Amino acid sequence: MKTGDKIVFSILAVLVLFIAGIVGRGVGRYERVKEVRRLKLGLEIELKIKEAEIAAKKAEIDSLKKITKKNTAKKNKTKKVGTTGSGSVYAGDLPSDVPPECRNIVRYIPKPPEGYKAATPWIHAICEGGGNLSIDWMRLYVRINGKDSLVLCENYNGKIAGGLFNRFPRWYHNAQKYDPIPAEFTGGCAVLRLHKHPDKIWHLWGSPVASLPTGIDKVWMEARVYIRGGRTFVQAGFDYWDTAKSKHREGGIGKWKSGSGWQIIRVPG
Repeated sequence: MKTGDKIVFSILAVLVLFIAGIVGRGVGRYERVKEVRRLKLGLEIELKIKEAEIAAKKAEIDSLKKITKKNTAKKNKTKKVGTTGSGSVYAGDLPSDVPPECRNIVRYIPKPPEGYKAATPWIHAICEGGGNLSIDWMRLYVRINGKDSLVLCENYNGKIAGGLFNRFPRWYHNAQKYDPIPAEFTGGCAVLRLHKHPDKIWHLWGSPVASLPTGIDKVWMEARVYIRGGRTFVQAGFDYWDTAKSKHREGGIGKWKSGSGWQIIRVPG
């Protein structure tokens, strides 16, 4: 082979190798693009499956919410406020200013905590409309060895312990300052004209605070009240007091009551 032919052959060989390298890289890039596209398609399919699962779960939750709302509405309709007879009031029936912690919390501590050796019963009431409340008596009992004993009885024959507290701007706002309860007394009952002060909480309690004996199984209270007219709501409870009768804590708080006529409300009960 002549020298010139060798040079041409060498150049052609180099060109062939160069072109082969370019083609090889092109094929590799094409395969990588195909792999990326395949992965992307797989992710898109997986994402659509997840979206379908989320949509199905959301539909299930929405369905459960509708069922719960419907059942709650039925429950709230089973007792009408202001109808004849007694009954517990559902939280949704109460005026909007009654805070959540006072709506439907029922507490009961049957025995006085350590350091608390006295107690007193209480009632508070509110109304919207022309409501009145009559109170015949309010009593506090202790049970020892299965036997109930009366430790405090409020009979309303001319005196009453309590006050008018603010409903607005907050429940029991500025509780240190309150007005005397303008009660009327007739037939051995205290009559509270709630409609004259609908912006107030009518709060009354037993006085004096009653000392408790030892060996108590439980403490409980009851009161006989007459609810008349309007949207009137009554709640009862009792407080424990420390030995010095300088501080107190809740011993029991019952459900809100409404209705019309005479009722005996108890805590617990």
